[in-house]
This record gives sequence, structure tokens and C-alpha cells, in this order.
Amino acid sequence: MSFLNIVAKEHFKNRYMIVRIALFQLKSTYMSNRLGLLWVLLNPLSQLAVYWVVFGLGIRGGASVAGVPFVLWLSCGLVPWLFIGSGIVQGANSVSSQLGHVSKMKFPLSVLPSITIITQLISHMIMLVMVLIAVIMKYGFFGLSYLGIFYYLVASVSLLSALALFTSTVSAFVRDFRFVIGAVTRALFFITPIMWTVNSKTPELLKKVIRYNPVTYLVDGYRNAMLFNQFHIATAYTAGFWLGVALLFVWGAFIHVRFRKHFMDYQ
Repeated sequence: MSFLNIVAKEHFKNRYMIVRIALFQLKSTYMSNRLGLLWVLLNPLSQLAVYWVVFGLGIRGGASVAGVPFVLWLSCGLVPWLFIGSGIVQGANSVSSQLGHVSKMKFPLSVLPSITIITQLISHMIMLVMVLIAVIMKYGFFGLSYLGIFYYLVASVSLLSALALFTSTVSAFVRDFRFVIGAVTRALFFITPIMWTVNSKTPELLKKVIRYNPVTYLVDGYRNAMLFNQFHIATAYTAGFWLGVALLFVWGAFIHVRFRKHFMDYQ
């Protein structure tokens, strides 16, 4: 599997460059605005406020979830989703959007998806710290279950990186594919229990979809670790998740290395 070695070597050799470019992209996105990097917080907070008003106050009438205030319960699910959702969409565009900049230089193209994911990760970690502070102020320090946050952080990055390696390659050849990714991502948002809970009234078909949805695994994991002092990974669900990530990475690395010499033909 020489293609795996190629991708691994490109990432290891350029690991510092990946972080530097990710930081530069984050700064360049916001620094031209008056509020600068403050938008890293304001963007997700504005979305959280809208969902809380509509779903928390409007639909639920301010009712809590499992004894947890809805706004806090929502935050612990929405913050992971904002990272995952943006990672899916931006990751798919990571190669096609940068081909014009790297077409005339010797650049390790396999790191482009990773740069995009790391850029999104930095914003995610800032919001994650803010939510965690709010949880600790409300319930105190849980301790070992917070290790679960780090685990699900790594799991999220792994899934998004593997997925982006595949989708960015396809998007480089089929530009319409990014619209498919956008539509699928919007659907994932609503079929993942981020703003609602699974109960006895949930249709069985939807329960099955949720059960095999890897985003559910991640969002529920974050939420359980932060709010309910739960961190259980020795399950068949975990094994299935990592098997899926591994297969996706192998397939993504294969088609990326196999077809990237043709990227410039579709610039």
C-alpha cells in the first residue's frame, strides 16, 4: 500500500507547515473585519441563540432535558456539530479551492484537506473551552470523564480528515459534487439528535438511521462526557466507527494518490 506511505510521509514531513498555514487561514478569514477573531465566538453564539429561542423557548417552552437546561444541553451538541458540519463542507472544497495557488509549485496536495480541518479545529477548540467552562460553573468538575472530550476530538478529526481526503478528490473532478455534499450535510444536521432527543415516539426507521450515523456517535459522546459524566468506548459501536474511518481513509488515500496528477486538468 504505497499510497498510504505517500500520504503519511507528506503529512509527517510537512506537519509544522500544516499548522502554520491553518493559523494563517484562520487569521486571514477574520482579521479584515473590525471585530477580527472575535467572530470565532460570535458566529456560533448567534446560531446557538437562534436555535435556543426557536427550539428551546418556542417549541419546548423552556423545558429542560434530563434535568439539564436546554441551552446548555444544546450547546454541548451544537458546538461539536459546527465543527463536524463545517469540516465536511470545507473539506470537500479544500483541493479545488486551492489549485490555482499551488498549481505552479511543488506542493504536497494530500495535506490540503488536513489544513482545512485543522483551521476548523482551532475555532472548535475555542468554543469547546467556553462551553466546558459553562458546564463546570453549573455542575462542577467531573474529572476522568473529561478524557472523553479529548477522545471524541481525536475521533472527529480522524473522521473528517479521512472523509475530506475522499470528497476533495471527487470534488476536484466533479465540481457539482460539492452541492451534493452540502445537501447531505444539511440532512445530517436534522437526522442527528442535536436539538431533539430520541424517545418512544421516534419512528423505528429513524432510530436505525441514527444508530448507524457516525455523527451521532460523536455528538452523543461529547455531550455525555461533558454533561453526564459518562465515557464508554469499549463497545461494538466504537469498533464499527473506527473500522469505517480506517476503510474511508484507505479508499480516500488511494484515489487521491491515483488521480491527483490529473487535478490541474480540471482547474
